[in-house]
Amino acid sequence: MAVYCPRCGTFNRGQGQACITCLGPVSKGQSVPEDAKCATHANNSPLGRCMVCGKATCFDCGSMVDGQILCFTDAAAAATTTAETATGTPKDKKGFSFGKKK
Repeated sequence: MAVYCPRCGTFNRGQGQACITCLGPVSKGQSVPEDAKCATHANNSPLGRCMVCGKATCFDCGSMVDGQILCFTDAAAAATTTAETATGTPKDKKGFSFGKKK
């Protein structure tokens, strides 16, 4: 039986008790049809399931972001959100400095 990992979305084949990517338990994962295919590329087997939208993704249209499989659309949205957070006003940092004191 094949299942998608409920923690990271990886497509796990076989009878294993733990996910091959994150080692999370797959006993409560969503079962996958034996002939499962990528939602975008019908000739490709799925790498996993996008943890945001739920689409089956292959190596060509999905990626691992922060330990979870995301389709490129959701990965781009996550990157935009992260970039917006990173470009915010930095807090005043007090602490050790290698330069000379001014």
